[in-house]
Amino acid sequence: MAVLTFNNKRLRFFDKDAINFIDAAGLDNDANINGEGNYTGKEARLYVDYMVKTLKACGAWDGIKAIHPFMGGTDITCMYNLKDPRDADDAFRIVWKGTMNFNSIGIQSDGTTGYGIIYYNPSIEDDDDSWLAVSTYSDDAPISGVTPIEIGTNDTGIIKAISTRINAGNYDGRCNTTAITSVGVPNGIGLHIQYSKSNGTQQFARKNGILLGSNTSTLSKPNNNFVICGRNDSPLASPPVAANITRRIINIAIIGSSALSDQQAIYLSHHIRAAQAILNRK
Repeated sequence: MAVLTFNNKRLRFFDKDAINFIDAAGLDNDANINGEGNYTGKEARLYVDYMVKTLKACGAWDGIKAIHPFMGGTDITCMYNLKDPRDADDAFRIVWKGTMNFNSIGIQSDGTTGYGIIYYNPSIEDDDDSWLAVSTYSDDAPISGVTPIEIGTNDTGIIKAISTRINAGNYDGRCNTTAITSVGVPNGIGLHIQYSKSNGTQQFARKNGILLGSNTSTLSKPNNNFVICGRNDSPLASPPVAANITRRIINIAIIGSSALSDQQAIYLSHHIRAAQAILNRK
């Protein structure tokens, strides 16, 4: 633990990982935070500390490789990885492309050109080839009839695609050619997470901790970097197909590489949803 000060005032004990992120993203200076009246600089820092401590408490922190909280309202504050807040490709910070909007709620593509590259290649970076967890949180209602991708990667066509796709009525998560689930989702608002179990032979999808569905297809990891607000398609490093780029506001994105238990998935959903209240998000 470490003591965080602001304007020479002792605020409280903050986790060291939270302080590293706050320093890197410039959140120690209120002038760098575009809270748009929804939250103050102090609340932004409390949010970061709460996220770190609760993810550690529920046992999910160690298995997470990248978590982007998309707060602070600027391209700089939104690009850093909470797990490793260095400005480097191997720290999985985001490089923004095209037209993106950054506000106090999160990030939003123009739906045609905007996306972000997360330099995380699951076939190279993952410690265990049997596990993967991908998650996004959004408090923005999906657009009816439109099925863009929120986070994903690919390399040799749909046979090796990993993505989450949400519209006004359905959730479609893929670990290869097989959809994890395609069921009625009343509004799509909240935390959606797909994850592997049983050495990658079982795939699960949850919304706000509630099981949406599962299948027994085998996880197939693409050799390509992840993209936020779309999916990186073949060939390697190509931009997302415009039809796959989402216009939804995304609040949080998470990529994990180790086994996630059902209980940890539920805790993860609970804590991330609870944290949004600090920033006056839904």
